[in-house]
Amino acid sequence: MKKRGQFFLIAAVVIIVIIVGLGVVYNSVSSSREEVAIYELSDEISAEASQIVDSGVFNSLEQVQINENIESLAKLYAASKTDADEILFIYGDRSQIHVLNWTKIDAGSVGIGVGGDEIGELILNKESSSGTITPSGNKVEIRLSPKLTQEFEITSGQNFYIILKRNVGADTYVSPP
Repeated sequence: MKKRGQFFLIAAVVIIVIIVGLGVVYNSVSSSREEVAIYELSDEISAEASQIVDSGVFNSLEQVQINENIESLAKLYAASKTDADEILFIYGDRSQIHVLNWTKIDAGSVGIGVGGDEIGELILNKESSSGTITPSGNKVEIRLSPKLTQEFEITSGQNFYIILKRNVGADTYVSPP
């Protein structure tokens, strides 16, 4: 008699494990390495920019010097071999907002062919553009692409936003501001 009860207990445990296992498999999420890399780079740049702003405020630097330091950081990351196809820096205070943008452009390719085999290398350049905006309130709207505009809240003190964009095949990964 006791073994019959043990059988039903074990059967119930097995059924519960199967149901929980199916629930876990059904609710799993995966992210690609490209997506994670863009978010990590965005976090890294934001942390470094925060350090620049904090250092400038602590050392009583003029706003112009803080902006030059942020622009140097932006140029450093734009010149590095990042995987981002587009890097957008938005920084400043309520009196003036600076916008820096670097975009990868296809400059062609170089190749050599020997005996029917061709070896080639794609050449990419980064095109930069910049501008300033005088906000007329606590928000500023920036056109990120022909079809997309983003509104940024401007708080008192120094503001810093970064947006990284990477195209992988048909997918586009964008780090949130």
